[in-house]
This record gives sequence, structure tokens and C-alpha cells, in this order.
Amino acid sequence: MIPKSDVKTLTKIKNAINAAATLGQVDKWNGKLPDPLKHPLRDGDKEADEKGEEYRGHYFFNATSTRKPRIVDFNIQDIVDQDEVYSGCKCRISCNFYAFNTNGSKGVACGLNHVQKIEDGEPLGGSRSKAEDDFADSSDLDLPFGEDDAVTVPAKPAAAAKSAGNDILASIDFAA
Repeated sequence: MIPKSDVKTLTKIKNAINAAATLGQVDKWNGKLPDPLKHPLRDGDKEADEKGEEYRGHYFFNATSTRKPRIVDFNIQDIVDQDEVYSGCKCRISCNFYAFNTNGSKGVACGLNHVQKIEDGEPLGGSRSKAEDDFADSSDLDLPFGEDDAVTVPAKPAAAAKSAGNDILASIDFAA
């Protein structure tokens, strides 16, 4: 979430979205801008009733990745404990905005590259349980196999990844 008062960061984001849209107009949309232009930057005031009061006074956006982003601490050391990064901690992110034209849907999306945790913050929303707590009691299980039998779960096919070089149009690095 980006405070609405953080004009510097919001300007970077809007400029990156505009740069991606300008390139998309030529490369993806046959010279025409989609109307309305779909983009990831959203007004927290308009969605606070659904998402929570902490969204008021902020903008936010979603960034996705087909690969796990590298998550580092303030000293750029890898964070291996997944509980260290949570919704509400203060982070910087590296991301890229790119134009898309998929199945008739056109707009600008955001790809997540890396995350740097800057400091702890107030957790947003409900807390997540630990797997150790969720599965600690297995006495009620009636499994059709013995303790020594292995269970194999088939892997999902990996999502086809596009060539990143074609879609990286604008990159920014900012505190979120």
C-alpha cells in the first residue's frame, strides 16, 4: 500500500504504467489505447469497505510472478523464514509494468521481481495458522495405507512462461 501523500512513489508508478501503455499501444493494441485502460493501481478508499479500513488513504496494486521472487532483508541477505514477511510489514519491491493483450483483455499489468523487507509493521487482516498446529493431531485419520507407505502427489504442469525480455517495459524500485 502506498500512502496517497507519497507523491514521489505514486508518480513513479503512474509514469511506469504510462510508459507500458505507450509501448503497448504500438506493440499490443494496433495503435489504439484500450478504453478504459485496465491497470493495476487501485484506490484504497474505493475498496476499504471490502478490504479493510487500513486501505483508506492509500493506493495499492497487485504484482504477480511465474517465478518465486527473491526476498531479502535490509542488508540484502536472503530471508528464509516465510513468517518474516507478512501483510503489513514495510518492504521495497522491484517490479515491471507491461502491456498485455490476452483473450481480448487488454491493459497494463505488474510483474514482481524482488522484495526487500525494511521493517516490521502492524499485521493486516487475520493471522495465518502454522502447518504444525493445523496437522499436529492425526489421530482421527483413517488412512488406507500403512505408515511406511509413500504417497505421491502428481506435480501440476508448470505454467508456460513468456520471454521476459519482450514484456519488461518499465521498472521501478520504491518503498511500499
